[in-house]
Amino acid sequence: MSLIHKLSNGIPVIFNPNAEERASVEIVFSASTDDEKEDEKGIRHFIEHLFVSGTQKYPDINANFEKLKSMDLSYAKSHAVTSEDNMTFYGKDIHPDKLMEFLDYVSDMLVNNLFFQNKEEMAIENNNKLSHEIGTVLHEYEFKKLRGETKFNVIGSKENIKSFTPKQVRNFAQEHMSAKNCKIVLSGNIPEQDRKSIYDELNKTMGHFCYGPTKNFVEYTGNFDDFTEDVLLEILWEKNPGEQISYNDLENKLMSIRDIGKDTGKSSLIYHIFYGHKDMGDKTLNRLYTNTNKKDVYKLVAYMAKIVYKTQRDKKGAESLLDASKVSFVCDVFPEKELKQVWKNNLNDNEEIITLTTSKVDNATKKLQVDQVDRVPGKNNKGNEICH
Repeated sequence: MSLIHKLSNGIPVIFNPNAEERASVEIVFSASTDDEKEDEKGIRHFIEHLFVSGTQKYPDINANFEKLKSMDLSYAKSHAVTSEDNMTFYGKDIHPDKLMEFLDYVSDMLVNNLFFQNKEEMAIENNNKLSHEIGTVLHEYEFKKLRGETKFNVIGSKENIKSFTPKQVRNFAQEHMSAKNCKIVLSGNIPEQDRKSIYDELNKTMGHFCYGPTKNFVEYTGNFDDFTEDVLLEILWEKNPGEQISYNDLENKLMSIRDIGKDTGKSSLIYHIFYGHKDMGDKTLNRLYTNTNKKDVYKLVAYMAKIVYKTQRDKKGAESLLDASKVSFVCDVFPEKELKQVWKNNLNDNEEIITLTTSKVDNATKKLQVDQVDRVPGKNNKGNEICH
């Protein structure tokens, strides 16, 4: 039998008792696709991304990952999902000793999210976040197409995704993702005394959660070129049954190129690297995905190919990764054919990387044009070897 407790702002906390040693938490907003106007289709999923974009406590995705790790939770066990009916932030398989800590973490993410705070000094940074998440969601859209999916009710159209503005996003969140249509569901074998402590803590953290209408938005009116537009890049290859790829070795080597250019005042070449798998019918694809500056995409692919070759060439099952014809790329800015060529050019022991440079944009098509082959020495600007 479920028990219901209400927070001071009216949010119901539903407790489902069971015999499980570990607990689960769901924070559910009842906003559905029916709440989205035609030019808003996909905005709930977009807001889901922005909700995890940072707070003062946990300013970026790395801080989020570190916090989850400290609570013995993987990203798969603490995530967010948007369906046609609602948006849910959840944690599952939470150790009882970490439950209060997790509630504080997820409450902070929703209540203190920096994007949804109307602060003038955050305007440029928030528009940078918006631009980054547009790239992230467009990337997800392209991957759904690659998998052969045809239903885009939740993610929305490419046109909508590209057109979302900070004010539009905040307006929708404040109307449809507030205390009035939120519920919290707790499940597990939680004693009554512990539940009382949990309710008290939730009143402190979520009890004042109520976005409601906000006036006088601080909008960034400068040039969007003032900040860097990130490009997301995904490399896919077929997983072999006998595959024995050393991901730790690969990640360590890739991280060695992370800070190239920093001492010259430029952004780091590589921001985050993630691995995963995607099932596509009877096939399982490996995924290596990351993001970088638009101007550095080809250079990054070249470095990655060089490192993959040198770390994986003797590994059983790495054949698909070392064959350019069997590697696929998903990137919403650059053509896959050219990325494959860069990959192929660098699957060798040469001391230099070979990239394609894109130094001009065709004003008619808005597409980047390849000018020349650019040979870059295989050392970073501190003189240290980066490919061994």
